[in-house]
Amino acid sequence: MTDLPQPLTPADCDLAGYRFMPLDVVRLKGSELASSYTPDECWAAMLLWCASWQHVPAGAIPDNDKWIADQAGYSARGKIDRAWKTVRDGALHGWIKCSDGLLYHPVVAEKALEGWIGKLLSRLAGGIGNAKRWGAEFDAEAIHAQIIDAAARLKSIAPQSEWLTKKQVVAILSGSPPDEKQVAPRQKKASPPDDENIAPRQLDLSPPDSGCDRNREGEGDREGELKTNKAAATSTVVGAGEAERVAAPVQDPEKPINRGVAVAILLRRLGVRPMTPQHPLALGWGGNPKCTDELLQQGIDIARERKPLPESIHPNYLAPIIAELLNPPPPRHDSSWRASEPATDAKARELGITAPLGWSYSQLRDLIQSEIDRRRKQPPAKGAAA
Repeated sequence: MTDLPQPLTPADCDLAGYRFMPLDVVRLKGSELASSYTPDECWAAMLLWCASWQHVPAGAIPDNDKWIADQAGYSARGKIDRAWKTVRDGALHGWIKCSDGLLYHPVVAEKALEGWIGKLLSRLAGGIGNAKRWGAEFDAEAIHAQIIDAAARLKSIAPQSEWLTKKQVVAILSGSPPDEKQVAPRQKKASPPDDENIAPRQLDLSPPDSGCDRNREGEGDREGELKTNKAAATSTVVGAGEAERVAAPVQDPEKPINRGVAVAILLRRLGVRPMTPQHPLALGWGGNPKCTDELLQQGIDIARERKPLPESIHPNYLAPIIAELLNPPPPRHDSSWRASEPATDAKARELGITAPLGWSYSQLRDLIQSEIDRRRKQPPAKGAAA
């Protein structure tokens, strides 16, 4: 039997798609790590925080010295650098071993749980919105259970967290989550979903400003166009304010919904404002086959790191995030070997470089960079795999 504590974050806490990790600079500057350890130890510690943020579960790392040394920049060619012993204590400051065999950092776990709760709330809002829109069944209980579990773990390590006081979280913990009663199947000729103040659409209305032109159907080359327009009606985009009310064609329930309209509806469900089917971004994303619902959801999750619910997300804030997901930047070259003298020495040994006697580390780093650049430009050897 062991007395190890329970894991600080759930086993499915996955923030791998979150590129930004919150950093409380005031808390860090006043911490024991900053005041009691060397800069090399502090840098190695921060690299381990970053590694744990991308690990699953987030906030944890394996209890494996070789893996840890590698993530902290003290491993070369599969071997632990001798300098690792000099920074190991500082790098692992604050980490505790839990009953699942992993090491957890309470502060990183706190931030990870807050991000995880935000991700779950966003997922819940999207599921409820899709259920309303498509009349599909949606079981929110599983997500509620995940939120309750995450909130309990967060309360145990950071009872002062503002995420525990957010309305959505409090409602779920009290057993009365908002919007759950509003999930109902769609009716064939019902009014636009989510807006009880909007009258049902009438299929026999004429287009706006048609005037007496209704009596001229069938004339000339515009006959087909006029007949199409006769089936259109003025409707209001779901949930739009006065500035967003637009004329939209009646959707034939037998035909698949226009992708641009579906994108606008999904984004509005997820808190993007202002957003209509005529918005340039909705049209652009709707016409891009790579821009799936899953990718849009991923973009919203990233945006929620900086704009948690119930704050709305402006389309222009979301646009660069979606653009980067559609066209990911090329991988950045590792430059962690510049972080410390031991890391520079390790990189030199990896490249087979021996510095002349009396050289400074600045000169050695310039030589290493020159060798790296030379190897990148070097054509692949004959017979090498493509």
